[in-house]
Amino acid sequence: MEKKLLRQFDALETQRQQLLQRVASLSDEQLNKIPAADKWSINQIIFHVILAEELSYKSIKAKVISSKDFQKASVMSFIRSALLKLVLRSPRKFKAPLIVSKMPEKSDLLELVTKWEEVRLLTKELLESLPPHLLDKYIYKHPVAGKMDIYCGLDFLNEHLRRHQIQIEKMIE
Repeated sequence: MEKKLLRQFDALETQRQQLLQRVASLSDEQLNKIPAADKWSINQIIFHVILAEELSYKSIKAKVISSKDFQKASVMSFIRSALLKLVLRSPRKFKAPLIVSKMPEKSDLLELVTKWEEVRLLTKELLESLPPHLLDKYIYKHPVAGKMDIYCGLDFLNEHLRRHQIQIEKMIE
């Protein structure tokens, strides 16, 4: 895997491990407790993050498999990524896109961990197999921010997980 991609992937994996260590000692009741009518439980947040990563993986894979003509990413990829980062770092609450907001009422942390490991392994394999000529092309598409290169796509996944880690930390406290 290309060095920058590997650093981004490793950072994402470190975040995942830290989050899972943080919630490992919580009871099933604590993990599934919905704090308010318009809020998600800890397990629902984890489910949402996994779903976002899984859909990102599937989108990238489909793009790589189905396309022959790849558009070179422009400065707009970086601008979209920077704006998305600002939004994710703001304290303002946003509604998740519908595709990643349908949550099960309850879930089991062990099942979530297993699913997350599976998605991460698939993502890692995909990143390892990306040909170098695709690294600066639009192969990632965020549902709101639009087309980005793979580096900006991984930046989003890192920022997205970071935002939800903070949310979970506040719930635990």
